Amino acid sequence: MDLDPGPLGRSGQLLKTGRGIDNTVDYVAESATSVLAAVVAAARADRFDPILIENLDEDPDDDEYEDIGVLIDEFHTSYPQSFAIGGRALAEVVGEFPDPLLVQALFLHTATTLDLTALAGTPRLRRLFVNATGHVRASVPPLLESLTITSGSVDWAALAGHPTLWELTVTGAPVRAADLAALPALTRLDLSATEVDDVAALADLDLRVLILNPGQWDKLARLPARLVCAGFVGDGAEDWATRIREIHPG
Repeated sequence: MDLDPGPLGRSGQLLKTGRGIDNTVDYVAESATSVLAAVVAAARADRFDPILIENLDEDPDDDEYEDIGVLIDEFHTSYPQSFAIGGRALAEVVGEFPDPLLVQALFLHTATTLDLTALAGTPRLRRLFVNATGHVRASVPPLLESLTITSGSVDWAALAGHPTLWELTVTGAPVRAADLAALPALTRLDLSATEVDDVAALADLDLRVLILNPGQWDKLARLPARLVCAGFVGDGAEDWATRIREIHPG
């Protein structure tokens, strides 16, 4: 139960987090009262499965637990997370969401040119996956925490100063180190499948996790000061590990 919600939340809302949760936190219902009302309504409508109820205590991790969520979902609108954009305008897709305020994660794929400004209508969006063949304007909602993007090119300037984006994974679209430096919350970065104009400048970022390919690591003479995890994508991992120990003995 969330008794100290953010500006868009509601005191008493129910959230779930921990093992098995795709997002950092998932929204469940607006209150415990609404959940109890859903259970009572289900019981009165004879929508409980007696066998399911008897087996709940046997294996709390069983997939059958998901069936209980159906009772709660009737009190708030669910939404599909994956959308094939094609040639449609993103604003048109967002306009079809039953309740944009509930959207916390999205997968946008088979797009060409994409302007993410339209996602302003999903202010609680926290995880975003984009796959586009053309250009993407990366103007995203202010609460977004994680962005995974595959594209030919990206307008990174639209992300400058974003307050909560801490995880960024890029495939294809070239990246400027200066644009990364403009992301104050960035702590996890994967550039192993793209090009960076100044790899050496990555050492000046306040990263905890950095994932690069062999050629990129060869250009990095020192590590970010507070890095705790270095990732290597490609061949020659043993030689790379030896080199990392040499430039960062600690």
